[in-house]
Amino acid sequence: AVEIGEKTAFVLLEKVDGPGGLPVGVSGRVLSLLSSGFDSPVASWRMMKRGCVVDFIHFHSYPYTSDASMRNVEEIVRSFNGWQQDRGQLNLIPLIEYQKVIMMSAPVALRILLYRRMMFRVAEAIARKIGAEALVTGENLGQVLWVDAAARVLNFDDQPIGLGLEQTDRDAFDLLVAQRLPHRAQVVPDRA
Repeated sequence: AVEIGEKTAFVLLEKVDGPGGLPVGVSGRVLSLLSSGFDSPVASWRMMKRGCVVDFIHFHSYPYTSDASMRNVEEIVRSFNGWQQDRGQLNLIPLIEYQKVIMMSAPVALRILLYRRMMFRVAEAIARKIGAEALVTGENLGQVLWVDAAARVLNFDDQPIGLGLEQTDRDAFDLLVAQRLPHRAQVVPDRA
């Protein structure tokens, strides 16, 4: 295609599709609890497409575990930031000291829930500090155990929690993952 203006002409050789959605920042700022798995990166991507600037928080247990999840999350954030003008910040939070306290003081049956509660409390504090209006997770309403527990136990008054995949049909979600994840760490194509 050729576009001719008063003083310029453009020759378009190929059409490159963008990600679609709303312009970056028109829907405010959110903080995504980002794992190195599939669901939370896809939820983050969806919030970006809805016009949010997405900041990220990742909890790790390094050096007691490998640093692979941190490297993977850093790669995901680099990829995302190509689409949101490098506006998203990554917060890497060591989890091990919290885990030790919980392991020493809580029954085994409650530990996972308490780890999650602690992560949300830390995320909520960081969200307030950076001006994020909501927390985003990759949870799905189909994950009844966690959502039910969150509703009863987490009880966060100030920070809305967005379950980024709340209405997602699992088959449609699997298709989205297949299209967007050419390998485990790359959730969206790198922006050249």
